[in-house]
Amino acid sequence: LSSRGCPYRCIFCSTARFWGKMRFHSPEYTARLVKQMVDDFGANYLWTLDDLFTVSAKRVKGIREALVQTGVFDRLKGSIVSVRANLITDELCQELKKLKVVMVNFGFESGSERILNALKAGSVSVEQNRRAILLCKKYGITVYGSLMYGVPGETIMDMEMTNDFIDFAMGNGARNIWSF
Repeated sequence: LSSRGCPYRCIFCSTARFWGKMRFHSPEYTARLVKQMVDDFGANYLWTLDDLFTVSAKRVKGIREALVQTGVFDRLKGSIVSVRANLITDELCQELKKLKVVMVNFGFESGSERILNALKAGSVSVEQNRRAILLCKKYGITVYGSLMYGVPGETIMDMEMTNDFIDFAMGNGARNIWSF
C-alpha cells in the first residue's frame, strides 16, 4: 500500500467514508516496503493495493525514482495498479510503462451514462472509460475492469449499454471484464 483512501465519493464505495481524506506514504517509504518484499520473499512483481494508485503522473514518477534509488527497480518484472479513467492521460501512461506496469484495474461500473453518473456523481463518463481503454492499448498496458448490474433504477436498456461497453472493451484489448 502506498496510500489510503480516495478523493472521490462514489455512492457504492466505503473507502472515502472509512479513511476520510486521502493519505500518501512517501515514495521513499513505499520503495523501502517493496525492497523488503523483494529481499525477504523474492517478490518480482509489484501489486499495489491502493484504492487509487494513479492520482498523478508526478507521484508515479516519484515512486519509480525511489525504487531505482533503493536498487530494487531492476529486480521487478512488472507491476499491477488500480486506476481511474478520468485520470488516464498519455503522460500518465508513459509513467506507468516506465514503472513496468503490465496491468491496470478500472472500476468502469456501467456503460450507461445515466447509471454511471448516479454511481460516481458525474466524476467520470462512459467516453472517458472508452478513451482510457484506448490509451492503455496504445501503451501496451493490459486492462481489467469491473462493472455492476442491478443498480437501483437500472433498466434493460442501461444493461444493454453496459453489454455494448463490454464488447467495446474486449474488442480493444481488455483482458478481463467482470460484473457483480
